[in-house]
Amino acid sequence: MAVLAVACSWPPDRAGGQAGEAPARQVDFSAAGLEVPEVESFLSALQHAVRAGDRQQVAGLVAYPLNVTLAGQRTAIADSSQFEARYAAIVTPAVKTAIEASSVDTLFANSQGVRIGRGEVWFGGVYPEGSDRYVLKILAINVR
Repeated sequence: MAVLAVACSWPPDRAGGQAGEAPARQVDFSAAGLEVPEVESFLSALQHAVRAGDRQQVAGLVAYPLNVTLAGQRTAIADSSQFEARYAAIVTPAVKTAIEASSVDTLFANSQGVRIGRGEVWFGGVYPEGSDRYVLKILAINVR
């Protein structure tokens, strides 16, 4: 007679993975007043624009005036034309890498918004003038 051994763990893994695996991280953006699908969509649009080097598209994802820290100096970028003109100084290789390497489960959220990387980029909901519906926009970029 053959004996069949079945490995199991108790209590059952709540994350649905195999016993011994780290549970999947629960992504929660409620501290920033946001939901996962809208954060996923915004991050995807930002990554696509940055990978394509599309200055105009990235500029369209920004809330103005934009606070940018360049070489330790806080600078206000007034509008999309200023952003596009200074794109290379703002979207540096380090900022680009932080954006491209991010995934929804690596983001951090608090009442200030959602952080990409170590704070290279912050984004969140802003209300366009005269609107009662927010849109996601980049709130700050910190170039180190």
